[in-house]
Amino acid sequence: MRNTMRDVRPFVLPTAPYDKQTAVYVISDKKVYMPDGSSLEAHSGYGEMMDNPRFAHVRMRGVTPPHVYDLKMRESLFHGVEAIRMLPMGGEEAIFGRDGILAHTYMLGPNGQSHGCISFKNYGAFLDAFKAGQINRIAVIAKLD
Repeated sequence: MRNTMRDVRPFVLPTAPYDKQTAVYVISDKKVYMPDGSSLEAHSGYGEMMDNPRFAHVRMRGVTPPHVYDLKMRESLFHGVEAIRMLPMGGEEAIFGRDGILAHTYMLGPNGQSHGCISFKNYGAFLDAFKAGQINRIAVIAKLD
C-alpha cells in the first residue's frame, strides 16, 4: 500500500517548546535537532549503555541525563580539542550528582561512544552554531512521544 498525503502526519520539530537558541538532543533518535530545523548525529554513553536512556544515572558510562543545560565554552582544550561545557540548570543534583558533562567530537572511536558527554559526528557544525550565538542551551530528552 502506498503512502498518500492523507497518510502522512505533519512532523513537528522537537525544538518547538523551547526558545530559538535551544537545541534538542533526543537520545533514542541519536540526533540533536537544531533551532534552524537541521539535525546532527549524536551519541552518548559507553559500551552496552550507549544511547540507552535507562542508564542516565550511571557515571562515566551512562548517557547524558535528560535535563536542560546552559552551554559555555570549556576554559581549555579537552584532550586537544575545543569542547563545550554543559551546565545543568539547577545544578548537578538535578542530574544524579553527575558533573563534567561536555559536548565534543567523536573521541572514543568511530561510533561516537563517550563517558556521558554528547559526542557529535559533525561537531564542527554544532561548535560553529554555538560560537555564532545561534545556540546557548541544549535540552536532552530520552525520546519523542
